[in-house]
Amino acid sequence: MTQTLFPDILRSLVTNTMFMTLLLVMMPSNYNKRKSVIFFILVALFQIAASIYFYRVRDYTNLARYIFLLVVIVSLISIPVLKVRFTRWLFNLITVTNVEFIIVVLSYTLSRRMPYPPYAHTLLRFLLFLLVIVMYRRYASYINEKLQDQWGVFFITSVAVLVNFANYLLLDGDIETMMKANIVPLMLLIILVIIIYIGIFITLKTLSSEYELRVRDLSGRANEELMQSQMNYMRNMLRIIDEGLKKSRIESHDRRHFDNTLMKLLEDNRTEKAMTLLKEKGRRVETGKRYFCSNATVNAAIAYYAALAHKQDIVLKARLDIPENLPVKELELAIVVANLLENAIQASAQIADMEKRIINFIFVSQPQIVFEIENPCPEEVPLDAEGYPTTEEEGHGLGTRSVVIFVDKYQGQLLYSQKNGIFQVRVVI
Repeated sequence: MTQTLFPDILRSLVTNTMFMTLLLVMMPSNYNKRKSVIFFILVALFQIAASIYFYRVRDYTNLARYIFLLVVIVSLISIPVLKVRFTRWLFNLITVTNVEFIIVVLSYTLSRRMPYPPYAHTLLRFLLFLLVIVMYRRYASYINEKLQDQWGVFFITSVAVLVNFANYLLLDGDIETMMKANIVPLMLLIILVIIIYIGIFITLKTLSSEYELRVRDLSGRANEELMQSQMNYMRNMLRIIDEGLKKSRIESHDRRHFDNTLMKLLEDNRTEKAMTLLKEKGRRVETGKRYFCSNATVNAAIAYYAALAHKQDIVLKARLDIPENLPVKELELAIVVANLLENAIQASAQIADMEKRIINFIFVSQPQIVFEIENPCPEEVPLDAEGYPTTEEEGHGLGTRSVVIFVDKYQGQLLYSQKNGIFQVRVVI
């Protein structure tokens, strides 16, 4: 008896394994693969164990009905267990069931004309399942991942196909007799189903292309709006700096009056009043007079943030070679430098040890633009999969995003690193 059952048990093991494998392959990558594998293994083992009873009594018809019923039950149980989307999951499950029906008919029909039909039957099932898995991975998996919300449109079609197969294989008496008597309409149905699914995936591919175009368009618009916002901000800041420069020039013009006043106070032996005036003047941050580089726009941005750093007892050490003429738009570069310096100042301000509040800024323009900023960091900064700083705080992260946009625009490299409490960002253009 065992020898007689072996071909059937082997076929059941192969069929269930390949069925579950195809279903796993079709699952989205964001699902819990480990939990899914365990769940499917348990279902497959239960199905194989229960199938042995039907093999013993040679009742292949009720076995097919039992498997179909088990698929329905599994589809309902798996939704809360695996936390899958109902329509998407049901479409995949029905599609795999339709594939199984097709493979059952083809493998049974073809194996009757081959040596050792029971083993040929099993081998054909394995090869046909493997072919479907390979074809899916190569041509359809990308679409499946991208259009997770579009499968409901094709749900009714997959159900209609399943009903047709069920009508032949489950409701029309003995399954072997039915397949022999209806081989022509079954083959025509299989051809029709294959054409239908090819049409579905072609349609989904078209939708996927349109979806990606919309995403790129929206992303491009969002990036443009962000850069425009940053540029407007920088223009306003430069305007404020320019007003400060004008004010500084006025103050320089009026220095003679200040000197005359000071001289008069000293002549009248009003030393304390003179010292008070000198101290007050010394506390003023004359941002406009600080010179960092030859490019006026970038220099203004650096001078502004250097003044902010000075107010927070942060030392900015700069070695900069930024010429007047640049291969990139100077306003965009000023925005990037401003964002990076602002982040560095915010991190340095959290350092309790005043002697460690030092920002190192190096910029070279030849043979290519390379600049890096180092600053102390109170704690390790979380980085995303691309190596960029990430934050869950609302309103934060826009500066980093604008830097990424700038680097991508000029096809450069953006590298973040952190070691021994020092955070470093390097930009290569």
